[in-house]
Amino acid sequence: MDELSPMQRMLPTFLKDRLEEVTASVLQEFQHIFRSVPPDSTYSLEQMEAYLEWRRRLDAAFGEAGLSDAELAEALSKLAMCTDDKHKGRAEHFAQQLLERGDFEHFAAFMQDDSHWKQQLRHVRLFWDLENIGLDEMQTDASKLVRDLMDFLQASGYARRTIRIEMYAFLPVTRFGKSPSGHWISPEAMAILINQLCNARVRVILSKAKKESADHELKSMIQTCRNEFEDHSLSTGRCAFVILSSDQDFNPTQKELFEAGYRTVVVHEAVADGHQQMLTAHAVESFRWTEVTRVPKRQSVCKEFLERGECPRSGACKLEHYSRA
Repeated sequence: MDELSPMQRMLPTFLKDRLEEVTASVLQEFQHIFRSVPPDSTYSLEQMEAYLEWRRRLDAAFGEAGLSDAELAEALSKLAMCTDDKHKGRAEHFAQQLLERGDFEHFAAFMQDDSHWKQQLRHVRLFWDLENIGLDEMQTDASKLVRDLMDFLQASGYARRTIRIEMYAFLPVTRFGKSPSGHWISPEAMAILINQLCNARVRVILSKAKKESADHELKSMIQTCRNEFEDHSLSTGRCAFVILSSDQDFNPTQKELFEAGYRTVVVHEAVADGHQQMLTAHAVESFRWTEVTRVPKRQSVCKEFLERGECPRSGACKLEHYSRA
């Protein structure tokens, strides 16, 4: 067999890099339209156009090698037959990757697999609307709740060693007294809660008592994080915004992020179908709050058992015997 030229030896690495770059750009722009496919597997025209766009971009990227299709096929064929295991393995790996998404059916299956775009994530910013979700559980044991949240993020692909994650919790000072929704937190209990959150590396942002001030603070912080990403020219497909709230006031902000190409995730407690649809319309993924926390609701917890490990009412107690341990 003819000896491989330096260009032919470098070809698999070059093509693999181009394949990954093109696929990442297509995942960022078009993955959301593959989130739902009818049971009869009838794909839409928009999905077919996404596949054709991927092929066009791939052809353009491969064209940078300065080889015709025939020359490209010949070079890969030589590599596949060469005795050098390293170059042969690279050629076979590239061919396998291309085969796995080369036709439309394989491409659609690839686009529907969330694990591919999650592998591209490098930055996650989480915004927790405590006024709206999780406050009761937070007062039971804030530290454990944050651990549960981190476990959930890790299991869902939003937290790992290669991802930089920052978490922000927002709470208005009306929670220090009787608020319209009936919650009440003493200054002492609030100090403990804030200390536990800070120890868990959650930045707590207290807002003014004015109605919806916490919402404005949350939106402002989202914009600050977005500006930071743009200032550093970070790819939107590598950045995710996770919003913990059932408040529909964040829908316009979420829509802007989604349309800009950022990964948007919502964790909510919405019950009505219409409410859920509004919250998840511009999210690549959505979760119920009950999927996140394993801590029981504050109202159902027996305080005596929580603090002392035993309950004087024993079997007559109707509250849950939950331990911090």
